Amino acid sequence: METSKWTKSGLLILALLCSISLIHAQNKPILDYTVRGGAGIVTPTNNLLSPIVANASMEVSGWLNNHWKVGGELSYTQMELKSTQPLIPHKERLLNQLFIGPSIALSSLRDSRSGWSVQGSLSIGYTLLFRDKTKDSATLLGDYDAFNSLQHGFGLNTSVDVRKSIGHYYVGLGYVYSSRMIQVGPKDHHTTTFVSMGMPQLVFGMVW
Repeated sequence: METSKWTKSGLLILALLCSISLIHAQNKPILDYTVRGGAGIVTPTNNLLSPIVANASMEVSGWLNNHWKVGGELSYTQMELKSTQPLIPHKERLLNQLFIGPSIALSSLRDSRSGWSVQGSLSIGYTLLFRDKTKDSATLLGDYDAFNSLQHGFGLNTSVDVRKSIGHYYVGLGYVYSSRMIQVGPKDHHTTTFVSMGMPQLVFGMVW
């Protein structure tokens, strides 16, 4: 009875090792881990936001076939308010926005470990915007009032990357276009608007 149990366990482990060996023998990765970062311009420009934004993101995706991948993306975007009334320190003018959502990507090449590839991806998801402030921070007035509290919304990211693979790793350059929902306006008269951001990106990643 005990011998049969160990035999079954051994066969199960052997089958798992064979499956892993077969995957590597086929030279086709299963997962793709991507990190992007860069800075760019927010449009339309207005009297509330500085035109310069910064962004960093992480994406994990799995291959469906030789070209398509699905996964999820988490990104962080930092924007800055222009001069406010009352005047507040620079740190308290910074706006932070988190994004999380599912993603789908189309890649030109799956199994290259030393070549070039191009990838385009799209992600749509939930956003959370908040301002850097402390217990003693000044309350924003006028059209800035909407930034005194958390803002829930949604947005999208579209990106195109050119990558150079080196073994299991790759580096590259890309461009990300993002659209984000924000609220602006005085107290009791908040309105919803969308801003667009275009940002060149450095790309780093690993496939496995």
